Amino acid sequence: MPAGVALLGLVVSPIAFLAFATAPEDLVRALQDERLLSALVLSVQTSVVALVITVLGGTPLAWWLA
Repeated sequence: MPAGVALLGLVVSPIAFLAFATAPEDLVRALQDERLLSALVLSVQTSVVALVITVLGGTPLAWWLA
């Protein structure tokens, strides 16, 4: 459990630092930028594809190797 909390802190802390180091109006303006939104959509899409490939390919492989 403590290792999980430390890992979560390593993931969340840079994002939180960037959010708090930026002025709120700059953050809102950046979140409305079309390039940022398209980059976020692309990132989510590739993550979902990677997850599907891992589950559909990795789970049967793990069962077979076990």
